[in-house]
Amino acid sequence: MMQKRIFPIHEYLTFRGRVLGFEAALWEWAHDRPEGRFIHSSLGHELAPFCVTHFIEPCAALWSFYYRYHAWLIALGVQPVEIARYITRRKVGKKYVGPMHLLLRDFIIDCNSIVAAQVPIAVGAALAARDIGQRVVCVLGDGATLPGVFFESLNISMLQSAPIVFVVEDNRLAIDTPYETISHPSIQQKFHLFGIPTLSGNSENPEEVFEATRELTAISKGPSALCVRCDRIGAHAVAFEICSPLTMIDHPFFDRKEAEKTHGECRIVFSGRKG
Repeated sequence: MMQKRIFPIHEYLTFRGRVLGFEAALWEWAHDRPEGRFIHSSLGHELAPFCVTHFIEPCAALWSFYYRYHAWLIALGVQPVEIARYITRRKVGKKYVGPMHLLLRDFIIDCNSIVAAQVPIAVGAALAARDIGQRVVCVLGDGATLPGVFFESLNISMLQSAPIVFVVEDNRLAIDTPYETISHPSIQQKFHLFGIPTLSGNSENPEEVFEATRELTAISKGPSALCVRCDRIGAHAVAFEICSPLTMIDHPFFDRKEAEKTHGECRIVFSGRKG
């Protein structure tokens, strides 16, 4: 029996502060640019990446993401200023192409802007990774559990015992449409239909999610799923947010000093000044 670990609350608040600082600097750079329509903040989604990377070392898996994944990059050890440099240096003509596809480490195999497109890619990667004793972590939103390709992917992953962990960040919104108005089965029920071991938790109870993640990541064979209920902070995309994240966040739930430090470092990069 695995020993229960204590949730590292101070480490988590520092991590959230780092994400907040980055997202605030990114908002200042992108909210009035055309690219802002394609940039999606991770604020409110920090718990799943924090917990999963606590139990799975970055290099011990292959990682596949959807478009709301800045917090995942930071949890995987990518420095916020590195993300900022990558975004501002990638151009095709006059347009920046970096915000959506941030493949900043060799173990990141996909960062997909098409809803649910990363799911079959991740399952295929898991079937290949099985031969070398590795597994895949596939991160998706609740909206990605609606297309048919999601169900096909669950079916093949179970039939072939693919070593994959599905992590669903359930903010109950498909863009701005409440999930319960477009799908009656719960997300957990969808995984259960295929016999996939599934645990869930709510971001309002970090200890619950932390413990569920510990139990789930201990499963060494076949597919498994972690469903985390969370609340998206702000609009669907940066361009639709009317004020800086720094002005609308209740700071006691973040490390304010870390947020201000990261914000200052990333502002220098986004402004084009040498820091």
